[in-house]
Amino acid sequence: MDESPVNGADRSSTSKPSGRKNCDQDATNVSPEEVPPKKLGNRISRLLKRRSGTATTKSEEEKATNETNQKRRQQVYQAQKRHRNRQAEYVANLETEVAQLQHLDSVAHAEMNALAHENMLMQQLLASKSIDHQLECLSLAPTPIPAEDMSQLGSAAVEVRYDPVVGHERTFVDVADRMRFGNGDDACNSGQSTKQGVVDGDNWAALDFILCLEHCCQDHTPHGGINPTAYHCERDGSHGHALSMSSAVYESALPTSDRADLEDAQLYGGLRSPPQSGREKWQLPHSEIDKLVALSQQIPIDDSEMTPAQAYKAIQESVPDAAYVKPVMEALKVLLAPHVACFGFGAVMPAAAFWDHLDTVLKALGLEAENL
Repeated sequence: MDESPVNGADRSSTSKPSGRKNCDQDATNVSPEEVPPKKLGNRISRLLKRRSGTATTKSEEEKATNETNQKRRQQVYQAQKRHRNRQAEYVANLETEVAQLQHLDSVAHAEMNALAHENMLMQQLLASKSIDHQLECLSLAPTPIPAEDMSQLGSAAVEVRYDPVVGHERTFVDVADRMRFGNGDDACNSGQSTKQGVVDGDNWAALDFILCLEHCCQDHTPHGGINPTAYHCERDGSHGHALSMSSAVYESALPTSDRADLEDAQLYGGLRSPPQSGREKWQLPHSEIDKLVALSQQIPIDDSEMTPAQAYKAIQESVPDAAYVKPVMEALKVLLAPHVACFGFGAVMPAAAFWDHLDTVLKALGLEAENL
């Protein structure tokens, strides 16, 4: 009888822990619907903050990456711009230097030819007076002047005017026939071959042929006295036409006053046109024409494009005799004029069009091209 209360107490004491355990299990197994609204709102806010923080981090990283790329692109653009500006400035300086050297060379040759002519006149005067000048004793023996160099004492007038052949203004170099051909011996010698596969031609006709095909660059080759309304063009980074024949003619031409023009006309038998009062003229020495044409013969011929100077060289290599050079050039002026275009540095034509028209002209003359 006494043991029952004790056992009851034991049972009651042992049943309490199990009750707390069941309560804890019930608390952990509570469904979201049974969670109080306040606690549920706190949980959702913490989740949203965590997700928004991740999105903000990614957005900041992308923004930083875009700013870095934009800065890098800007740096590359600035570097390329500086490089282009330096390159353009370098090319412009080279063109200016080429023009200055051409002008100085023309001045030097003009002075040299003038002094040579004066020396020849003084020697003739001394010889006519039977005066022994004894240049051999002074080691000043005169250097024989070739016959072709005597023609270099002459010059031609440089002028820009309309050409009905091409329908455009272009540069003309006007020279009288006596000055162009000289005496009969020079005309005969001009038909000789200078090297195998290449025949000589009329340098004056060659110059006119090249200048005619450079009509598309006429407005891009400025000169204060000859072509003052022209302007430098820019295409593909090229400035000016320093290596074109028109520019070389302008820089090699020398100004002459009306008085000097009249004196020279009297000296050379009235070969030049009568002076025009108040107008400055520009004359191109014969020696400069020979040099410019000789330089054009050294340019290699390209397979895809061709300059007028290269076209002249190709004509020389294609005709069998020098007598046909000028007629072929005169015919090709009309045929090739529509094909030339300015490419920033000078006139260029498609090589295929040139060869097609050259073949047509040679067949019309009853010839076969040697190198076609």
